[in-house]
Amino acid sequence: MDSPPSDHRPGDSSTDGTTLAFVCVHDDGRCQVAAAFARYERDRRDLGDRVEVLAGGIDVADDPYEPLVSVVEEVGIDVPAPGPRAVTTDELATADHVITMGRSTLDLLPTADPATRAWALEDPRGEPRTVVRHVRDEIYRLVVALFDELFGATG
Repeated sequence: MDSPPSDHRPGDSSTDGTTLAFVCVHDDGRCQVAAAFARYERDRRDLGDRVEVLAGGIDVADDPYEPLVSVVEEVGIDVPAPGPRAVTTDELATADHVITMGRSTLDLLPTADPATRAWALEDPRGEPRTVVRHVRDEIYRLVVALFDELFGATG
């Protein structure tokens, strides 16, 4: 990850470059999906290099949660390889916005800035496909709302 410019302050999206870090416990589902939707939204809004998107976990799983990945692919969005990875304390410290997928993740973070957001997302593990799709749609809604808040609403 490149170091932010010296005048860059976490939480200040008015400078060139905003880093969004999506964090969940295992980095095998919801934060991977949030990051994929954030990359899609970044590209759709033509924000290019202005937005860096990270995803990571605290206690990383071996593989992505396939049912969630597959329902994201249903809407034409790829959840890219390499799959689950650990988020570093440096990434958390330099991110402008840290978004967790639930309160339990927030409790596990090595540091939790007051600006850290906890999205209260249902864990779709073991749920019927309709519930998994609902979680996918809720993640997308939250990502769009985040981009609207940070970069302005689109028509």
